[in-house]
Amino acid sequence: MFKFVRKRSGRYDTAAAPQALQILENLPLYGNVRELSNIIERTVILCEKPVIDETLLRETIDSSPLTVAPISAASSGKLKDLQKEVILSTLEQCSGNKAADAKVLGIGPSTLWRKMKKYELT
Repeated sequence: MFKFVRKRSGRYDTAAAPQALQILENLPLYGNVRELSNIIERTVILCEKPVIDETLLRETIDSSPLTVAPISAASSGKLKDLQKEVILSTLEQCSGNKAADAKVLGIGPSTLWRKMKKYELT
């Protein structure tokens, strides 16, 4: 599982504890495999031991802006409401860091600013 990360990070000595693999298998990612790749790569780079334990993996996941909560079912379904909810959710995950929020959303900072102004989030 860590083979593709090992090639990118140059670390071939890192393995994962079974508990850590279980966490990854049950991780509710709301995007594509790139999110999983980023979490694993960050964990491998931060790992100072030969085995990634569940504590380090949980810390990496908790600090990752990529594990953004899904849009709630209570949303009205209108595009405006959905966009507003996504922006608020990612801002919370990014601790209010608008540059990181824009990066997670895949938009430019000025686009984020315009949307925040439009939805009265400023």
